[in-house]
Amino acid sequence: GGFNRIPVGAGPFRVDEHVFGERLELSAARDTYYDPSVPCVDRLTHYNIPEDNTLIAALETGQVDIIYDFPTQFYGRLEKSNDIIVNTTPDVGFQMLAFNMRGDREEKRGYSSAAWDDINVVYALGRAINRDTYIERTFQGRAVAAYGAIPPGEKFYFRDLSGSSLRAFDPDSARALMAEAGLSDGFEVKVMATTGTKVPLEVLGALVKEEINVILIPDLVEASVYQPRRAAGEWDAFMGGSGGDPDPDDAIDDWFADGAKFNTYGYNDEIVNRLNLKQKAAVDINDRLGFILELSAQMDKTFHGVFTHHPMQRTAYKNDIKGYVWIHALRQLGAVWIDR
Repeated sequence: GGFNRIPVGAGPFRVDEHVFGERLELSAARDTYYDPSVPCVDRLTHYNIPEDNTLIAALETGQVDIIYDFPTQFYGRLEKSNDIIVNTTPDVGFQMLAFNMRGDREEKRGYSSAAWDDINVVYALGRAINRDTYIERTFQGRAVAAYGAIPPGEKFYFRDLSGSSLRAFDPDSARALMAEAGLSDGFEVKVMATTGTKVPLEVLGALVKEEINVILIPDLVEASVYQPRRAAGEWDAFMGGSGGDPDPDDAIDDWFADGAKFNTYGYNDEIVNRLNLKQKAAVDINDRLGFILELSAQMDKTFHGVFTHHPMQRTAYKNDIKGYVWIHALRQLGAVWIDR
């Protein structure tokens, strides 16, 4: 719509021109912004550079001054540069492998039972994943192992659950659980993911195949296809998650409460639902923390999915860029200035 292309707001910059898919031209709005000393630059141009090598080269050659969320394989190259600063900060999101437990699964997918209906099989999948290995191979170590939905960016509420999780790495136990379920030879499952998640899915697939012979068959689609298919339940498993959870309501209430807007996998646990209502209503943050920890432990018992990692935000910029502060989901460039 028109607002998405040329939005009107009260921020430090105004939109001068938006060439859709190519660039966004902004100019300082010092005459309307509440603090006339901000912004510190007169103009900003945001370029859409979809090709990875072109993006990196644009920063290195000075065609652009700052880039976001660059592919993790470029960490080493950028960090070796004398005139580039790489900023990495714990993000407020989670990624997971979720299984279809919807009430309309038979109608949509044509089967009434599946291997992952057995929660012990889901435990086995979690125990088959060495998350440290997964993160090193996929993100060059720049991520945080996940055993629940609360991300490290929510500093007060985040806890390392690796010592208590029923899905922590334990390959011998994983194989035993698969044998008890009559699945010693493993099984296959088709996993829907966006094309940008190809490498993480391949690495994850290699790990679970090696330990318990579960075959993750990639079903890679564009984001424009992924979202409506996920909402409609036209998948067996999906790889994905949240990227914007500054508060536990975003990580829990939006994703794991019964009927939540992103709960497209049919998860419904009465204890989780009740604890979610309590954490939402809690006034004291320590009481809220208690409800969230209890809720996380219950999800660990009953959720038919496996949390893999919490991402890290990635920003790289020329060393003469000053005043940059990362704020999740915002490019806070009002205070940025160039010492050039």
